[in-house]
Amino acid sequence: MWAFLLGTVPLAAESFCPLGGWTQLQAPATGFFTVREIEGVWWWIDPHGHAFLSKGVNHITFQGDPSPALGYSPYPPGN
Repeated sequence: MWAFLLGTVPLAAESFCPLGGWTQLQAPATGFFTVREIEGVWWWIDPHGHAFLSKGVNHITFQGDPSPALGYSPYPPGN
């Protein structure tokens, strides 16, 4: 079942519901976005009960992105 995460199983558009959830991995539908543990792995679950992966920016700051190993931000300041 987890082969799709490794890129070994091609996914067809029909494998996804209108909310973007993967229809091959089902949990009880609650009508809300939730998280649920399935076979020892925690998944985001869409309102229809389909598992999905979420990837995106979770934090933005004007102070830069400091590197603890360097002790400063290795990126040049913006213009």
